[in-house]
Amino acid sequence: MTEIQPKIKRILQKGQKATLIAGVVALFLFIFKILIGMFSNSSALQSDALNNFSDLMIMIASWIGFRISKREKTSKFQFGFYKAESLMTLTLSVFMTLGTIFLFFEGFYNIFELPVIYNPIFALTITIISMGLSFGISRPPKYPVYKI
Repeated sequence: MTEIQPKIKRILQKGQKATLIAGVVALFLFIFKILIGMFSNSSALQSDALNNFSDLMIMIASWIGFRISKREKTSKFQFGFYKAESLMTLTLSVFMTLGTIFLFFEGFYNIFELPVIYNPIFALTITIISMGLSFGISRPPKYPVYKI
C-alpha cells in the first residue's frame, strides 16, 4: 500500500460524511418545503422542494459512490474502485437534468396562472430557514479536504 492510499481513503471518508450531512439537510428541507408549499399553495416553494428532492437523490448517489470508491482493489479491479465516482457523476447529471426540465415546465405554466398564496408567513419562514441551512452546508471547510 502506497503512502497516498491512506490519505485518499481519509478524503473519501470525509466526503462520505459531508454527503450524509447534506443529504439529511436536503431531506429535512424537502419534507418541510413540500408540506408548507402545499399548505400555503406556493408553487415556488413546491418547486424548490422538488429541487431539494433532486439534491437528496444526488446526495444518495454521491454517498454510494464514495462508499464504493473506498473498497480495496481486487483481482478483477486491479486499480481499485476509484472510478466509481465518475459513474455516480453521470447518474447525478441525469437527475439534475430531469429536475431542471421539470422545474422549467412548472415555472412556464405558472407564468400564465398566478396562484393565490395562503398563509404567506409560513412560506416566508421556511424560505428563511432554508437559506440559513443552505448557507451553512455550502461553506467551504476550514481545512484543505483535498490536499494530498
